[in-house]
Amino acid sequence: MQNITEQNAQLEKKIEILSRSSMANENQVRLLQEDLEALRIKLETKNQQLEGKDKGIKKLETELSDERNKAVELTQTIQVSCGKSTRAVG
Repeated sequence: MQNITEQNAQLEKKIEILSRSSMANENQVRLLQEDLEALRIKLETKNQQLEGKDKGIKKLETELSDERNKAVELTQTIQVSCGKSTRAVG
């Protein structure tokens, strides 16, 4: 009888230990899930920032291309004008 009582006490201690361990594991999982969600939000914010910067870069590239085209046209116009002036003088 005493042996059964001792086994019962040991089993209750094991159950208590396992219960505490389980609760600790559940808390750890919850904390990790919260960390993961925070990282997902941070990543989404960074992705949105990158998308905004990409749009800005594309806009600037378009503006740069337009300005280069204008410069080429002006250069050609000046060259044509200078060519006519040179021919008229010569």
